[in-house]
Amino acid sequence: MSNFLSQDDIDALLGSALSGGGGDMTGSPENSGEVVDNIVKFYNEHLKLVAKSNISRDVSVEIDYIDSMQAAALSQKIGNEYLIIEVPFSGGAEGSMRAAASKKGFAAITDLMMGGDGSAPYSNDSEDAVKELFSQISGAFATELGGKVGSPVSAAAPATFDNAGSDIFEGDYAAFCKIEIPEIEPIEIIISPDETLLEKLAPKFGGKSSQAEPAASSSPSPSAHTSQPSSGGIPENSFASRVPKVNVDMLLDIELEVAIELGKTNIAIKKVLDLAPGALVELDRLAGEPVDLLVNNKVVAKGEVVVIDENFGVRIISLVSPEERIKSLR
Repeated sequence: MSNFLSQDDIDALLGSALSGGGGDMTGSPENSGEVVDNIVKFYNEHLKLVAKSNISRDVSVEIDYIDSMQAAALSQKIGNEYLIIEVPFSGGAEGSMRAAASKKGFAAITDLMMGGDGSAPYSNDSEDAVKELFSQISGAFATELGGKVGSPVSAAAPATFDNAGSDIFEGDYAAFCKIEIPEIEPIEIIISPDETLLEKLAPKFGGKSSQAEPAASSSPSPSAHTSQPSSGGIPENSFASRVPKVNVDMLLDIELEVAIELGKTNIAIKKVLDLAPGALVELDRLAGEPVDLLVNNKVVAKGEVVVIDENFGVRIISLVSPEERIKSLR
């Protein structure tokens, strides 16, 4: 008896692995790819809108193809210098979304976020900016996803893998996408839900009629990239026409802690114990120098102290730049 597997045996094993062992999640490898295609299209709408709002340029994100992922294929597709982002979700949809792109590609996007021209090299600041970008994308995605699955969905903080972690894609279906931004070289990015998230979302994204947009009798076919405009000139199912109101309205009533920092200093414990009424503590800020306005302990603006009806107030004189805000995350 031969110890080698026949081609039929190999095909049978591959088919079993790709279909998840015959479970009820997708039914077949082909259907798994279809589910991933629908999920990633939904995800890419948020990626496109968030990226556009951060860099103030038009952003296009298109899926080139869907394929079963092998770890070795990642570096072949996006190069050996890459970064993987993984964002876990909980609540109505548990699992993770993963994205991978070359460091050069991410550096171009984050440089644009910081007001550059997209030519800056990758740095530690780039990784912080990528985390901030995908935190925003995941937050928008989770909000819309919660409405689609009928239960709130929460996104955790993004985790990054620097030139590592390719094995998390092994055997999963992934979307090989392309991000296009004017005056920037197209950026190849791989996006994939993990097996847990795929199984959870399969009932909502499993059919050919399953789309990122709500079902409507006048909605276009799944393969269409544009929709017919309504009488007002805005596509009836336009993602952009719905998301800002949904996301912003849910956040408007959230209260944030605002504080004003006059200055700070470092003193020894002995001096703290010696403090008494009338003692003076010298701060690191000159008289008349702008004070910091902090929202949730993050500096967002500078201002000058004023008096309003016998109460202190602050007149805003400058807002912190996006670059400084990103650096403050470190």
